[in-house]
Amino acid sequence: MAALLLAATLFLDRQFEMKVTKDVRYAAGAPRTLDLYEPERAPRPRPAFVVIHGGGLRRGDKATENMTQLCEEMAARGYVCASINYRLQGELGPAVEDAHAAVRWMLANSRRHGVDPRRIALGGSSAGATVALRLAYGRRELPIPVVFSWVGALNTAPEYVDGGKASLFIVHGDIDPEVDPAEVRRLALHAPRAGLRTAAYFCADLGHNVPLDRRPHGKALYDHMAAFFREELQLTRIGQPLQPRPRRVQAAPRVAAVPCPR
Repeated sequence: MAALLLAATLFLDRQFEMKVTKDVRYAAGAPRTLDLYEPERAPRPRPAFVVIHGGGLRRGDKATENMTQLCEEMAARGYVCASINYRLQGELGPAVEDAHAAVRWMLANSRRHGVDPRRIALGGSSAGATVALRLAYGRRELPIPVVFSWVGALNTAPEYVDGGKASLFIVHGDIDPEVDPAEVRRLALHAPRAGLRTAAYFCADLGHNVPLDRRPHGKALYDHMAAFFREELQLTRIGQPLQPRPRRVQAAPRVAAVPCPR
């Protein structure tokens, strides 16, 4: 009975303590380090989640509160989560290169940390979301099945994602003054036409800060994301190859603003 209960809630509910290892070097040169959050006593293999902080590509840190909370939340559900630092040069190119190196580090160390290398998710907040989107849809050789955009934008034409493989989960504030919600809606509507499974939550009356414990439709955004990831990473089949899915036009997500109460 206990095993059945664990299987039903694994990767969905918080249920594990975690071990945190700070300042792991994922590539040569400063500031290429990450903080690693690992679920203790979680079954192996596990999915991984590489996350990228915001700050306009000029500031920020892997240990900012929102990144720490995100990794703690996902590790408690069974993920190995890595929050990365990257070069803050005000340019997208070096940041994408560093995120690429971090994903490759996770792939190279997957056996050591009990990670299924086919099930590495990628995400970021604000500018970090832009980095994640550009990497997920621009570097085809990386096996990234799902990407999380948190108050960020692609910052280029939506057609950039054509032919991409990663499913897309979006959280945005409906009155964000820094990242135009209209641009993000265009991406959310285009992605399904490109064959990408997409979910989007545009939280009414929230700006550039959308806490993931807000509760649209009666569930925390964390829970919506965990359910989406579980489906798109095919976590009921973890350890087995991902089943290919036909590339076809998907139903458009709802992009109207929704209440996101505490």
